[in-house]
Amino acid sequence: MTAPVSLQSLRQWLWPAFELPKPGGPHRIGTTWLVVKEASRLERFSAAPGATRELPVKLWYPVPDDATGPTGLYAAPESVTVLFPLALNQRLRRVKTHAIVDAPMAELRAPVLVFSHGYGGYAEQNTVQMEELASRGYVVASIAHPGEAAWAPYPDGRGVAFAKQLTDAAKRRRRESKEGVLALRRRHKRLLAALDTADPTERLARYREFLHLRGEPLFSESVKEWTLDTKAVVDHLEALDAGQLSSPYKGKLDMARLGVLGMSYGGATAVEFGRTDSRCIAAANIDGLPYGGLLDSSISVPVLILAAGDDGHAAWVPGLDRCKGPTLLVNVPETTHMGLTDLPLQMPPYLRWTGMGGRMSAMRRGSVMNDTLVAFFDQYLLQRGSAALDALPKRYPELRWTTRHRADLG
Repeated sequence: MTAPVSLQSLRQWLWPAFELPKPGGPHRIGTTWLVVKEASRLERFSAAPGATRELPVKLWYPVPDDATGPTGLYAAPESVTVLFPLALNQRLRRVKTHAIVDAPMAELRAPVLVFSHGYGGYAEQNTVQMEELASRGYVVASIAHPGEAAWAPYPDGRGVAFAKQLTDAAKRRRRESKEGVLALRRRHKRLLAALDTADPTERLARYREFLHLRGEPLFSESVKEWTLDTKAVVDHLEALDAGQLSSPYKGKLDMARLGVLGMSYGGATAVEFGRTDSRCIAAANIDGLPYGGLLDSSISVPVLILAAGDDGHAAWVPGLDRCKGPTLLVNVPETTHMGLTDLPLQMPPYLRWTGMGGRMSAMRRGSVMNDTLVAFFDQYLLQRGSAALDALPKRYPELRWTTRHRADLG
């Protein structure tokens, strides 16, 4: 007689745990959480009177070769609710990373990168890239932006979910819209196509019209707040390095070699921070359209843009127009917006036909992202020259490469 199948067994078969690729750098890695408190900033999404901003920040960093201890879990189940129902996310309790929890940092002075997730995303959404960069000798600090992350977890066990008022406002906008979903999508596509014009002034005007379909003015207001979050984290890391706060990181964080990166809305935040804070040496934007002050100004530090697909190439050109320093736009074909996160690894094989992550294999896409980010930050933060970045077009000929103000990459 066949034994009955339990609900847990069925769930594990339908939605199995996944495995993260092993990082390729020479360093073993560790991870821990910090909390950055800003007594001078009120929390926008708290109902408690006088509540101030508290940012949970996850660190990845190099550790000694002989470091021991348990490796961390991927993420809390609540963190991925923007993608999948909470019941299916219980599998995350079985997904191990390669980072040793609370391990001591290696005896070195490491360049620092600060990461921001996408809107409604989570601090660990690009763990593959965070682990790779840490294994190459970087300290990576990923901010969970409370209220606009799916879940912002604190080391004491608390957590802040995506703000209900934002969810309610989005539902209200959909109800009040005079256009149906399909009509909005068609207008969205028409505006994207209209960006393909040779006149930068006309291109910018059309782009502003396009943005108004995407939640303005909230997104440009929030990018200012996320940029302030990034500034607060950088200030905190500087204090840790200087010994102004008790910390095992004293003298180990090379804040003179600071880069920022982010995905989607976090990518727009990275560019805005690079535009406004002189401490930033280079900024990487993973598929984030430009919002905020960049549209009225410019950015002079080196910028990398990793963009999903090739059809929407024109959507990033208005941002390129505002970049005055060395700039590289890399369009990754056969992928989607969410394909430039850990999503392709999380999807069970029988769901990949949906195209949610794109047709490029998860391993190939991860290699593209890792190699490009490492080469970019190695060149501009570590002054290792452009050879690694120059070699990428031959290694990945399917990608589309667009440069501005760079004579060293064809």
